[in-house]
Amino acid sequence: MAAPALRFLVVDPLQGVRQFAQRLLSGLGFAPEQLRFAATPAEALQEAEGWAPDFLFTDAFAKQTPDGLELYAQLRARHPHCRLGLTGFELSPELKARAQALNAQFVLAKPFSPEQLRDTLQASLDWMARERPELAARLAQQSQGRLDARAGRRIELPAMPLPKPFKPGEQVQHGGQRRKVSAVVIRHGEQLLQLDGVAGFVPADKVSR
Repeated sequence: MAAPALRFLVVDPLQGVRQFAQRLLSGLGFAPEQLRFAATPAEALQEAEGWAPDFLFTDAFAKQTPDGLELYAQLRARHPHCRLGLTGFELSPELKARAQALNAQFVLAKPFSPEQLRDTLQASLDWMARERPELAARLAQQSQGRLDARAGRRIELPAMPLPKPFKPGEQVQHGGQRRKVSAVVIRHGEQLLQLDGVAGFVPADKVSR
């Protein structure tokens, strides 16, 4: 009997990161029904109702309730086999220690390059090949050999780049006008920009370069 299809739940406030993850996982051979995506921990809990993820890749959602690690703890209580990969802009020593205590497969600070993501995932895959050969075999089989660390295969990234973080002083397009970024803050894992001539903060996904 074939092993059940592996399932991946990706939780990130940045649409560009979710799109990149979808392209990456689809390019590795995983079918749409094996993938789910959410922008917040609350959405992720809804997505996981009646659908058990094998892997949770989530932003830390620092200073939010539930945060990424509390989300994982709730999912693991329902689905003990679920494994964790954590990313985030605000990865404090305390948060990293919590992730380690939960046996996270990896912890990766944002912003990261596609190459850093590939190397992090490859290191996790190599660990599985040594320590969890049965899981590594399922990944290899269901990715049609693309994730076969035992055969020396290396992860190939999709052509689509990860979104670059914005920086103060940068010129962006907003509301049909070019404006200067005067400040960048991270709130609940999301980039917010303060633009010259615009009241309040603007989510990064509402502007373009």
